[in-house]
Amino acid sequence: MMALPFLFFGTAFFVAGGAFGYYVAIPQAAGWLIALGQDYKAALTLRAAFQFVSFILLGMGLVFELPILIFFLARLGIVTPGF
Repeated sequence: MMALPFLFFGTAFFVAGGAFGYYVAIPQAAGWLIALGQDYKAALTLRAAFQFVSFILLGMGLVFELPILIFFLARLGIVTPGF
């Protein structure tokens, strides 16, 4: 019975992280990288762009999973509220 809420919230947190990455992190990072390389000719390929977007989305999804990981570590006694 306890697995169902974790499955739901784990999926919801990962999707929320992906949405945050897509709507906030990617435009900010892309804008910063483009401004950084204004003096150079960009050699951007479709593969590089897809890899960049994939890494950002996966990374943000995993970052948003941290509350669930911390919950499990607290239940195991590895981390405490004071830590």
